[in-house]
Amino acid sequence: MRDLDGRAYTGVELIDIVTAVLEQVQKMFPHITLKLIASTSRFFSPGQIARDLELAFNVKSQRPNMIVGWDADGQEDPSHTTLDFASQILVMPRLAKKYGVDIPLVLHDGESDWSNANAVDAALLGAKRVGHGFNIIDSALLPDLLKLQNTAVEVCPISNQILRYVNDLRLHPGRQLLQMGVPIVLSSDDPGIWGIHGLSYDFWEAIVAWRLGVRSIKALAKNSLSYSGLTL
Repeated sequence: MRDLDGRAYTGVELIDIVTAVLEQVQKMFPHITLKLIASTSRFFSPGQIARDLELAFNVKSQRPNMIVGWDADGQEDPSHTTLDFASQILVMPRLAKKYGVDIPLVLHDGESDWSNANAVDAALLGAKRVGHGFNIIDSALLPDLLKLQNTAVEVCPISNQILRYVNDLRLHPGRQLLQMGVPIVLSSDDPGIWGIHGLSYDFWEAIVAWRLGVRSIKALAKNSLSYSGLTL
């Protein structure tokens, strides 16, 4: 973040700015809360990712109530695989001990129609949530592993359709994952790009395309809270 004078704000400074804005909002809407996922880019070098990861732990140690996860986002196919920076992720327990805080791993993985290797590695690394996970169904063992670890999969029906990962939502793998008992969370991905607000459209399309009953709809709504990282 930069101000009009060109000064850059990072780390704790950035958290304090967000917190100040949140406090102003809460004067009018006291029920509004906010948590952040610290994120780097999978396009960065492993060395830069390691520095960003340690910065996240450093910031959380000073402002422990805001950061609820760590991610490396970005388009998967043209950038680094999750395995490329797995060694950096594996030092998270050491960083947790060093800074006295824990940050769950929530990885943007599985948004590809040619390889599910990243989603497999995310599960093996112990991710608490997997972003998109579109190709998880291509693995015979991965759905069972996610169920065993209670790892949530963030399914983005409209986004996946717009980006042409699937043309017919009735064939979206999220339906199969839900039927298999994998924890599913409906997400909107980039709603600002296609001009929608909230999750109503994604819920409506999933309900219609997947022919969901009341029990499944309630489960999806409950999962949205249970796996959000918010304090309930």
